[in-house]
Amino acid sequence: MEHVDLDLDPRNPGQLKIDKLQLVGGQMWLNVAAQTSYTNKILILRDVAISNDERIRELRVDASRIAERKLAFSLDYPVGAGTLSGSFALNEAQSSLNTDLHLRAENIPLGVINKYAALPEDFIRGHIEKLDVDLSGLISSPRTWQGKLIAQISNFQQRGTTFDRGIFQISAANGTAVLQTGDILQGENESHLRGTVELPATFKDFGRTPTTLEIAGTAA
Repeated sequence: MEHVDLDLDPRNPGQLKIDKLQLVGGQMWLNVAAQTSYTNKILILRDVAISNDERIRELRVDASRIAERKLAFSLDYPVGAGTLSGSFALNEAQSSLNTDLHLRAENIPLGVINKYAALPEDFIRGHIEKLDVDLSGLISSPRTWQGKLIAQISNFQQRGTTFDRGIFQISAANGTAVLQTGDILQGENESHLRGTVELPATFKDFGRTPTTLEIAGTAA
C-alpha cells in the first residue's frame, strides 16, 4: 500500500484513502476510498470505491476479541448484476489457525477469479450461477476440515476445457472429502462424476492419499 490515510476515531465517522493498493498476486487499484467507523475494535469500511465501476458495499474487520486471539472478517461485495458475500473467522489453536469460512455468490462472472489470482484476463471464463461454501478446521491440517461446497456453473471455458453447465456438490467430514455430485453437460453429452479422497494431515501430502473416482456418461 502507498500513501494510506486512515482516521480511527471511536467517536466520529471517518474516511479511508489509499493512493495505491496492490495484492501479492499483482492485482492493483488506485485512489481507493471508503467511509469508515471504528468502535469497540471493530473497523467497518462502507462504500469502498476500488475503481470507477467497482465498489465493495461493506468490509468489516472485528478485532473485539483479539485478546482471545480471535479475529473475524465479513464482506458484502456486489459484482456486476450479482453478489458475493461471506464471513471468515480465525483463532489460534494447536500452533495453527482454526478457521470458520462461509461464502455465498450468485450470478457473478467466473472471470473474477482471474483478477484476484493474477491469472491472464481470459484464462477462465464462464458464469457462477450459485456458490455456497461452509468450511471449518485447522488451515494447516486438511484432515480436520468439515463442511460442504455447492456450485452451479454455466458456459465454462478454460483453454481446452469447455462445458455448458456444471453442478457440483462436495462434502468433507471425518478426514474424507466426498464428491457427491459432479454433473457436467456439454450439448447432448453428459458426464457424471462421483468419488472420495482421504484428506491428508498436511498440505504437502495432497495427491498421496487414497482416492477413488467413478465416471459415467452418455455421448450423442
